[in-house]
Amino acid sequence: MIPRIGVAVVIATLVATQSGFANASSTVSNLTMHRPANPGALLPVNNDPKVGFFGSNLDWPEGITAGPDGNVWATEFWVGEVTRITPSGGITEFPVASTAQSIVTGPDGNLWFTESGADAIGRITPAGVASSFPIGGIDPRGIAVGPDGNLWFTEMDDGYIGRITTSGVVTRFDVSPNGELWGIITGPDGDIWFTDFFKNLIGRFDPKSLKQLSPIMLNAGDNPWALAIGPDHNVWFTGRSSGKIGTVANGKVSEFTIPGPPTPYPDSITTGPDGNLWFTESLSSGIGRFDPTTKRFTARLALPSTDIPTSITAGPGGNLWFTNPSYNSPDDRIGVVQLH
Repeated sequence: MIPRIGVAVVIATLVATQSGFANASSTVSNLTMHRPANPGALLPVNNDPKVGFFGSNLDWPEGITAGPDGNVWATEFWVGEVTRITPSGGITEFPVASTAQSIVTGPDGNLWFTESGADAIGRITPAGVASSFPIGGIDPRGIAVGPDGNLWFTEMDDGYIGRITTSGVVTRFDVSPNGELWGIITGPDGDIWFTDFFKNLIGRFDPKSLKQLSPIMLNAGDNPWALAIGPDHNVWFTGRSSGKIGTVANGKVSEFTIPGPPTPYPDSITTGPDGNLWFTESLSSGIGRFDPTTKRFTARLALPSTDIPTSITAGPGGNLWFTNPSYNSPDDRIGVVQLH
């Protein structure tokens, strides 16, 4: 890992403190690597809908998002790269400053991602020019676009969430001392929602008043991880250790046990273009599907037993795209659920 960058920042609990990191960013040279392996080759798996894969020997693909350019963008955790995947499967890799994790399309038309190894937030243009902004904190993980036109992120190791402007100015907030934070989204109420998997809660933070709101307490052992807005406009979450997905509607929590193999370890969750919720089962090598109207699970999509599907997003072609690290390195690749 790249050594952490020491930055002097004064931080008050739940009080905004700004760090002028816009001028302290570093830019990574625009060196690209084009993968010749399986460009445009869809490898079918026996499922309905069909599941296929692009690429080979990626270095632990982790986060994924639909880009502003009509492509899919993903992170490769082990090598510190951000990867562009065209709808036909052409793959181009761009080096970034450190281990890259979650990624999102920003309000400025660039891709923003967390660099946990450098304690920084990264930015890359659709042309592949990368920059890095130290946060003055520890281990950023989740990232989302806020209702205020900024990016918001979680810090796993110290219980902070942070805000970064598109010019790179960072402000941090101590919201869960001794917590371990991961997922983050803008909720339907315009507040920032985040998961604390150590304390088994979903936190809420008002980006206008900069005040913490009452958390949503979950069951012991739920270990909430990812968040998404469902087609019903409620917040949905994955319970990694409990093997459940759940929702918060009108302040009430409902949870649903995932059927099928034991210990599915649900990771990421997203709303599909078909109106279902789709989620990854990282330990049981599958893609799950749930109808939020009927409250029923549909038959899961089974993947090869060495696969570890991680993040999932709706993307080009009206399909679902997911990152697929594997115990078998050649199968570290990008997956596609073909809905159309």
